[in-house]
Amino acid sequence: MISATKTFLSLAMILLSYSAISQDICHPEGNLVIFSNYDGGTLNINCDQDIPNLLIGIVSYETVTVNISGAFVGNIAGVIFGGFNEAVINGVDPSLVEIYSTTGGNIPISSYLGNDQDFLGFPLINCITSGSGCFDDTNEGGGGNSSNQIVQWFYSEFGAGTLLFSHNTQYNPWLNADDYAVSTGGSCCIELPTSLPNPIYTQGSTYDFLPDVLQLCDGPITLDLSSYPVLFQPPIYTGYVWSTGQTGPTITITEPGVYSFTVSDYCHYEESTWLTDEITILPCCDVPPSPTGSNYIACEGVDITLSVNALSGGTITWYADQALTQTLLEGLTFEPLLPEGSYTFYVTELVDNCESDPTIVTLSVVNADAPIISGVNVLCGNAQTELSSNIANVLWSIGQTSTSINVSEIGVYSASNIDINGCIAESNPFEVSAGAIPQPIISGDSVICFGGNATLTASGGQTYLWGSGETTESIVVNPIIFGLYSVTAFNGPCSASTDFLVTISAGSVGIDALPDVEIAYGDSIQIGVIASGAVNWDPFNTLSCNTCLFPWASPTQTTSYVVTSTDIESGCIFSDTITVTVNGDIQIFAPVAFTPNDDGLNDVFQIYSPNLINPLFRIFNRWGEEIFTSTDSQPIWVGGKDDYYAPLDSYNWILEYDTLEGRATKKGHVILIR
Repeated sequence: MISATKTFLSLAMILLSYSAISQDICHPEGNLVIFSNYDGGTLNINCDQDIPNLLIGIVSYETVTVNISGAFVGNIAGVIFGGFNEAVINGVDPSLVEIYSTTGGNIPISSYLGNDQDFLGFPLINCITSGSGCFDDTNEGGGGNSSNQIVQWFYSEFGAGTLLFSHNTQYNPWLNADDYAVSTGGSCCIELPTSLPNPIYTQGSTYDFLPDVLQLCDGPITLDLSSYPVLFQPPIYTGYVWSTGQTGPTITITEPGVYSFTVSDYCHYEESTWLTDEITILPCCDVPPSPTGSNYIACEGVDITLSVNALSGGTITWYADQALTQTLLEGLTFEPLLPEGSYTFYVTELVDNCESDPTIVTLSVVNADAPIISGVNVLCGNAQTELSSNIANVLWSIGQTSTSINVSEIGVYSASNIDINGCIAESNPFEVSAGAIPQPIISGDSVICFGGNATLTASGGQTYLWGSGETTESIVVNPIIFGLYSVTAFNGPCSASTDFLVTISAGSVGIDALPDVEIAYGDSIQIGVIASGAVNWDPFNTLSCNTCLFPWASPTQTTSYVVTSTDIESGCIFSDTITVTVNGDIQIFAPVAFTPNDDGLNDVFQIYSPNLINPLFRIFNRWGEEIFTSTDSQPIWVGGKDDYYAPLDSYNWILEYDTLEGRATKKGHVILIR
């Protein structure tokens, strides 16, 4: 079939071959560029113009290879090919490409009819296979599509926002040597077809050629399908074939029955795709009135009888669908047993083979909402507990109608809800059991030393809540004078409380150390404490006394001294801390000149510093010779060495000593004047 079709198309398209046509731009702001021919070939498209959202449409009967390139190939938003044979699209993201062909089993269909053809006498329907050229958009010969069909099909495929930029049409093959630049435009700019959409393709398989039912009342009925645009009748295709064996688009019916037809055409040449429809011809009769019925509401699981009244004494039929194809039963009544939901039934009356229009009977199968019971499920001693329903005024199992009840006996309780439709739903059973009341006890030290802590522990329950808000089994307290502490113990919902008193031991007055102090490195300071008993200091290696109330401290680094004391009367042990912060380096003072002439004025060179620790003092002459050394805490040089008297000159000195950060060194010079 395809080979024959191709031969026919080839003959037709030869008639449409034409010479060169001037290039043209359809819409300068357009974004759709179309290339159409018959003979296929290699099509090289150069995207050399900046067209946003560029769309490319390609149509050909023969095999096509398309190479897309250019500076603006990134603007491409979609490429569609339509034809009978294969197509290969290169140079663009495959996700942007859609190909229709026989090899893919998805031949594209033009939804527009084309123009009326004198030699055929009816509008053309066809598959898009090639372009016919700007000079001829009438599709004479039937081989290929007119330009208006091609443009309109791409408009339909690409959708809203599509505007034709150019349409390049030719019959001969595209040659690999040719470069089709987008900027040069095209040869055919027809935009819209003049004919209406073909209902066979716009409505698809849902399209009806024939009415569903007709009555044979006023003589024979003639069915004429010649007005439907089916391209090519015999001998090219089989044409219309009726279920009676008659052929052709027209049939005259004289007897009631079910009639149908099949027809093939250019786009429906496979038997599985032939077009078909059927019609039921009924004998002429008087349609009886519809039976009368009602709408029903039923509770799920409860028997319900639906009924209608027959007005003409005929046969009553119940259907499940409006098309009256799903018969349920015959009779005046229907007793369905259905789950919760809404249902619609269609009921007709049949008299002398004439069926009335259906009466609609609806059924709503409903359920009452089941109550949910909430409340405390444990009775504590002689107490009551309240049970509540989420639905107002339910019927309780004890016979009371209310939203909530108070119960004082253990047992199983339930509630029932009866809705406005009389449907009943019962809650799940709610069991109330007996609970054990806890016996809380608090244990711990009831007498503590001043400033001390006491650990209190609760027992006798499952969980606990202290008056302070803590929920642990034990808490730590530190009262100033005394403290009364309470705890509530719980066994499930049952609870009980108790108290516990913590007092301070008599005579327990504590201890109070003097404030923290700061000293310079190498200094000493007196620290102290106020206490009622004997004291002990730690650490004590930098103290003058470790058991004195007011010892002298001489730390070389910041030190925290802890002092403890035992109260004689209460036996309580107290402690406090005083920190002595030692600052960094010490102050060094040294003169720049001296005159060792025994006149009692400025006779010696002395380093002045209140707290030198482990000093090493040395003096050097200008040649680096050490001429004096001292480790005294206040180094003094009288201007000589042994029996040698140093001459008038400038001398260098170096002093090393200990500091908080470690060993330190200071340097200087002094002038000896004689």
